[in-house]
Amino acid sequence: MESYRFNKIIMQTHFLTIQKLIKGKIFDFIERFSDVSYSRGYGNVKNYSLIELYKKQINSHSITTGIYKSKVGRKIIIKKLIFKYKNLAYEHLLNEAHMLQELNKLSVGNSFQIKFPKVLAVNEIKDEIMVMREFVHGEPLKFFSNKFKVETLKKILCFFTILSDSIKKNHNLFSKRKPIHILLSFPFYLIYAAKKDRSNIFTYLKLAYLFYKSYLLTNIFSPKYILAHRDLHPGNILCDRNTIFVIDPDMCVLAEEGTDIAIISQFFTKDFGIDNTIKLLYELLGTYEQKKKFLALTIFYTIQTLALEEKNNSFYKMSEDYLNSLLKDIIPAMTGENRGGLDLSYRI
Repeated sequence: MESYRFNKIIMQTHFLTIQKLIKGKIFDFIERFSDVSYSRGYGNVKNYSLIELYKKQINSHSITTGIYKSKVGRKIIIKKLIFKYKNLAYEHLLNEAHMLQELNKLSVGNSFQIKFPKVLAVNEIKDEIMVMREFVHGEPLKFFSNKFKVETLKKILCFFTILSDSIKKNHNLFSKRKPIHILLSFPFYLIYAAKKDRSNIFTYLKLAYLFYKSYLLTNIFSPKYILAHRDLHPGNILCDRNTIFVIDPDMCVLAEEGTDIAIISQFFTKDFGIDNTIKLLYELLGTYEQKKKFLALTIFYTIQTLALEEKNNSFYKMSEDYLNSLLKDIIPAMTGENRGGLDLSYRI
């Protein structure tokens, strides 16, 4: 078995820019027609032993994640990617490493008790890259009550907004997802999603109309950008006593205000129930502009999930269910249409 010796992380800044995103997707496409071997073992790490592989997918985009333990009982997480070309998974892994470094710098001594795992080392040798980070203790948010989930999500959203204000002078260091990127990529995601579900083609056309109608009524020329995690599902939020750990920021970028709310709605509607979800949205989205932006972004990210995930994937099923709730309940509520007597004046 191979043995790895890790170096401290000293690299040039490497965030998930649009250029790197496009390059990664091009290499993803090329790898489909390439002979890439994944037969190598996970490898030994000096002074650590592998105790668990809790994520392993054998395909050209897989990042294998392992828990290692030292002789004195210290645990670490190591993410490993084997690649032939520097594909999208490669770009995501490096973005995660650098975002964790920056987030830890920005969040020192915060009163919210929100923390991020520390990156310990990064190693890249030929066609392998591995990121070592600290192991953090905590239970995933999905195991807590809905009331606790709501309060935790509100804390995280508020905290990311505060972090965004603290980096205003350094915004150019971070990758941005501008409205032009959303507008140009939406048709492609829409086509991919519709091809998987041709029986509902008229539903997708209706969503396209609602997306453009909502988005073009918002301020797309000079929007407010904030740090957005873009993957705040219950498994990426760990709670340990009074501390909240946010993990896996591999998709974290500067994005339009409301991006994480649009994605959280997709992840948590099933847990909260539709009425409580709408009440939470009314608390978080105070203005007409924010509601319109939310509708456009939540349609965009739901269609994106349906386009990119396999139909047998749990995230695909979740997005399908959310799409039904979106059309039946959330869009009417956000646009002021009647929803069966729900008192929308109520606030959580």
